[in-house]
Order: sequence, then structure tokens, then C-alpha cells
Amino acid sequence: MPGCSRPSIFAPSSPCLRLRRLSRASAVLAAADPDVTTTTQVAMKFGILPPGRFAGDYWRIYGDTFSATLFF
Repeated sequence: MPGCSRPSIFAPSSPCLRLRRLSRASAVLAAADPDVTTTTQVAMKFGILPPGRFAGDYWRIYGDTFSATLFF
């Protein structure tokens, strides 16, 4: 992630942090069992709150929804 290597203590919700969280959440969703895992659980695990706010970011980055990644 170019430009994302230096953390900022003043911007905890920076685009770089959001991108890292979405990337990790996407990997977990792709490997998760949809019978026991919910998208909200995964979002909360990575501090993606409220989940609806990040749904738009996820769509823009991955072209898909959280639930589509979980179920397919």
C-alpha cells in the first residue's frame, strides 16, 4: 500500500487503516464458514464500526459486498 507505511497517531480512521482493516476482513470472510460466521462479527473483529459505513468502501475496493464474499 503506497503511502500507508507510516502510521499516524492523529488519524486512527485514516484511509490506510481502513484499507488494512478491509483487506484483513476480506481474507477472513473468504475463508469463513457462512453457517457460523456473520459479516457483522468479522467487521467488529477488525474494528469496522459501524459496518454500514465501511460497506461502501468495501464495494468500491472489491466490487462486491461483505456477504457475497462470505457466501461465495
